[in-house]
Amino acid sequence: MITRYRSLNKPFHSFPSVTLRTLLVSLAIIFFVTLRSTTAFAPAPSLLVAGQTTPLSKSPIRSWRSLYARVNGDSSLQEPLPFVIESIPLDQNERVYTEISEVCIQTFFNDGEQHRKIPPWKAWQLGYLRQLQQSDLKVRRRKYPDTNFMLVARRVYPISEMPGAVRHTPLILDVSQVLNLQPQPEEDYVRGEILGFVEVTKKPYGLGSEKVGFDDESRIKLRKMSFYESRPVLTNLSVRYEARQSGVGSKLVQACEDRVLRDWGMKEMILEVEDDNDNARNFYLKRGYKVLFEDPASRRYDTTGVWLKQVRCKRQIMRKALGAVELVALNAFEVKNSVNKLFGIKILQRLRDNVLGTIKERVR
Repeated sequence: MITRYRSLNKPFHSFPSVTLRTLLVSLAIIFFVTLRSTTAFAPAPSLLVAGQTTPLSKSPIRSWRSLYARVNGDSSLQEPLPFVIESIPLDQNERVYTEISEVCIQTFFNDGEQHRKIPPWKAWQLGYLRQLQQSDLKVRRRKYPDTNFMLVARRVYPISEMPGAVRHTPLILDVSQVLNLQPQPEEDYVRGEILGFVEVTKKPYGLGSEKVGFDDESRIKLRKMSFYESRPVLTNLSVRYEARQSGVGSKLVQACEDRVLRDWGMKEMILEVEDDNDNARNFYLKRGYKVLFEDPASRRYDTTGVWLKQVRCKRQIMRKALGAVELVALNAFEVKNSVNKLFGIKILQRLRDNVLGTIKERVR
């Protein structure tokens, strides 16, 4: 026994120097990797345009409200930002997915703190989540082109504020698609950074069925079919902090609902909201969504500690019925224009007058 543990009684200087050297090298490597991680995973800088010294996200201050909002960090006092909603194609470049993942992670895990200093471990956590989100978005968009679509809201700038942008970004030819904009006849407009993002995926999503509690074979089969029914699921709705109160989130959700009705012919939308996210739940409740039930077995990433981990959480399943009223409202303008072009407005007016006159005579 004495021979076996004799080495433990040696003084410190008698240990091999290789062990101490290895320890110092390991500490140096850890310190270097931490510095690199903090720099690499810090929030990406705003896009710069050739010939411009300021980033796109900092537009000139046009009123005292914008000045007060910038000083105090209150997005509710800022003027509504002009933006345009566009679809993400299959052959989208890597930079767009990087910007989208930054918007998503910043919204979900660091909302309103993008200009504040964060600890090195949280910067590493956010960087890891951005890489994970970016890879997930690319795979899902390219692997499921028929059952997934993604929409972005891009900031719109006058070309006079960005003279070098023409070499990188094409002009917006149809300014009628731009929201929160009063176009000037002598001004041209270009797209800027991404303000918001959302995606919809059609997949099997179980909500149960009203055919519950019956033992006959036919109704059991109907219940199983309902469980595996494909439904459109809205996910990853995220809006930059400075773009709040500009209608970006509402317009993105509305665009998703319109596209689900028009392209897929489906008359419902499903989404999930964490039970402690009151702002998101109220946002959807105002837009006609209703809570169906809670899922207590969900999980989410927790970035409050030093180590990134998944914790259990509750999610509320919400649903909105997209009925015939929305579909008629969506296509009413197109139908009216096509009929007017085919028959002419005067002919339709005469037809209406004749029908009304006939009805009045019969009533008398």
